[in-house]
Amino acid sequence: MSGKWLVVEAVRGRVVESRVVEGDMAGVVKGVVREAVEKWDPTGGADFVVTRDDREWDLEGEEREIVDWLEGLGVVEEVDGRRVARIPFFLVSYDNKSFGDTYYEEYGIYIITLYIGEDYRVMVEEFAASITTSSKEG
Repeated sequence: MSGKWLVVEAVRGRVVESRVVEGDMAGVVKGVVREAVEKWDPTGGADFVVTRDDREWDLEGEEREIVDWLEGLGVVEEVDGRRVARIPFFLVSYDNKSFGDTYYEEYGIYIITLYIGEDYRVMVEEFAASITTSSKEG
């Protein structure tokens, strides 16, 4: 899947980088993973984790050009009578800590997802900052 990709890096509660790059999904994701692995300290106890999920984006009120583009990518479907896009969403964690078996905190991450507009960008940036805000570290 080719297109514009949003790459957001967040560290300890703040977005340190947010950029839009063009390319195919595999190339963009692998490039960001290479960046992240350089920041990972394998001796510091952090895991290096790459996960993929598909996030649902409601297309009601979205610009026709964006809807047509997403349809062309094959990510649009109907769910409960409304049209939604299932957006690829990758999270690359390079700085994190586990607290026992039930609690895990992210401190340094990248998120890679399709760029579908500034509203979506703001939502992704807020999410990235929020999941890297520590509640236990001190």
